[in-house]
Amino acid sequence: MTLLLTEIHCLDGLAHSCIVFAADRRISQNRKYAGTRKKVFQIPYLRAGVGFFGLAEVPTKTKNQAMSDWLMRFIRRNSNLKSLQAFASALTDSLNKDIPANWRQINVSGFHVAGYNSSNIPEFWYVRNVKDDRITITGVYEAREDFLRRDATALGYDGQNPRSAQTGLVQTYRNGDIRAHVAAWERIDEGLGTLLKEPEFKKLRAISDYEQWVKYKMEVIAYFYKKYCRVSLVARPIDTFSIVGRSA
Repeated sequence: MTLLLTEIHCLDGLAHSCIVFAADRRISQNRKYAGTRKKVFQIPYLRAGVGFFGLAEVPTKTKNQAMSDWLMRFIRRNSNLKSLQAFASALTDSLNKDIPANWRQINVSGFHVAGYNSSNIPEFWYVRNVKDDRITITGVYEAREDFLRRDATALGYDGQNPRSAQTGLVQTYRNGDIRAHVAAWERIDEGLGTLLKEPEFKKLRAISDYEQWVKYKMEVIAYFYKKYCRVSLVARPIDTFSIVGRSA
């Protein structure tokens, strides 16, 4: 199982923002430990990142290939792509080609693709073979942009002025085994985050501070699973990286 997270932080509206990716490395088969693999990767030629959850292998003629290896090769092979939309579309086509229909019809699989477009505005593309309930498998990978199409308006973005989005707000996307994330994520902010406002504690100011805070919360959840969950689902280490928008 996986806990995959992508957050878009409004630091000065969307005129200055950052995107944080995070994921654990636990690979499970039949709810048992099957290894560790990195699940989030930067796309340097697009100021973007991509992460996966669910299906962890791709079949080949000789043996199954780790999804992490398949995804890294896909990133390297497609450096000619000029936009997040083109990347998400090419990823969708490649997945539908390389993963057999009988695998696509029984295995939940999805990808977060997020970064900055040519206008320095964040985009979040969701590539998946499952409906929004995270249960109903469609059997075909499809791509959809969710941040500008749907979620940015809730942050106050008017579609034109990047500073119209409200400073300090965060848009969060999560997939995998999200139960602990739903139960604890905001409560960690409300509880321990309150301590960060006290004079003796370090404030979240730099981009690296936001990234480390996300990593800390993910590690708390992963440790909780280690101590109290009877099956192998989410575990440390946690991989994180951040992508910074250019200030307008």
